[in-house]
Amino acid sequence: MTNPMAAKQDRWLVALFGESLFMDMVETSLRENPDLGVVRVDANLDDAGEHLQSLHPDLVVLDLN
Repeated sequence: MTNPMAAKQDRWLVALFGESLFMDMVETSLRENPDLGVVRVDANLDDAGEHLQSLHPDLVVLDLN
């Protein structure tokens, strides 16, 4: 995985928040686009919200199932 902060400099950063099969498919699809940086945030972490905010993503995709 590339450094998400480095990806921010020249690409859009998409943060994926969730641990479902659906999110796995979204991640696979988005990684095919060279203009996007994709980072996965583990929703089970105690500080997941803070970690997500620290990334300053351009887009957040949530799966709250």
